[in-house]
Amino acid sequence: MKSMFAEQIVFSLQQRFLLQASQLVTLRSIGIGESDLQEKINTVSLPENVELGFRAGADEVQTKLLFPAGTDQDQVKKLVQRISSCIGDYVFAVDGLNERQGGLVSVIDQLIQQQGLTLSVQETVSQGLIAAKCIGQPWLLTSSFSQSLQQLSNKLNILFEPDAGFKMAKSIAAKIQQQEGTDLVLVQLYQGSTEQFQSKDQNIVIYNLLLTPEGIQCSEFNISGSQQRKQNQSALLALDLLRRYLQNKNSL
Repeated sequence: MKSMFAEQIVFSLQQRFLLQASQLVTLRSIGIGESDLQEKINTVSLPENVELGFRAGADEVQTKLLFPAGTDQDQVKKLVQRISSCIGDYVFAVDGLNERQGGLVSVIDQLIQQQGLTLSVQETVSQGLIAAKCIGQPWLLTSSFSQSLQQLSNKLNILFEPDAGFKMAKSIAAKIQQQEGTDLVLVQLYQGSTEQFQSKDQNIVIYNLLLTPEGIQCSEFNISGSQQRKQNQSALLALDLLRRYLQNKNSL
């Protein structure tokens, strides 16, 4: 029966109906909310036959453009480029044009392997989630989590500074690079009490620092929400600093 269906019914349907799929292009971004995305995209006039949609997840926000079947590819690429330019460096990947670029870690993996780089990571509030998101990646040579900055400073034999910030992060990164010899060192520190971290109604301040052969890249964020959200967002934003460096997108 299956053979007869494939040879006769399917063939007959293909002859009678010409089906062309619509083209879905997805711009994947991190570090920006849906309302801010909409505000940026409002400056672009969309053709009436192009559908615009959004999908917000825990790890990213997706901007979706649905083009009718047979739309000229030059027109598709021009519109996608205009919208990507409006959104800016928050866009880390575009799927649906040529090959699928994938999620944040997939993009980092492609870039870091192309450039032949290695990485060490020091985590605090993300509590090992950066390493977990990069599981199995050959370029992540070392990863460490420290709950206490005092403990971390003692371990690395550097000056302890109660107010975590970029100065201490720089000292930590230099020490780790000296010990491990990796090309890149990603350090994540945070400022806030245990109560602030545990309370969904209080913010903590995240300090991300990336030590590279060319110098230092930094980013700072206020993060609120549950402990799980703070952990996940801190891991993603640290990884996004790495992604921006690898893509030569350094203005945060």
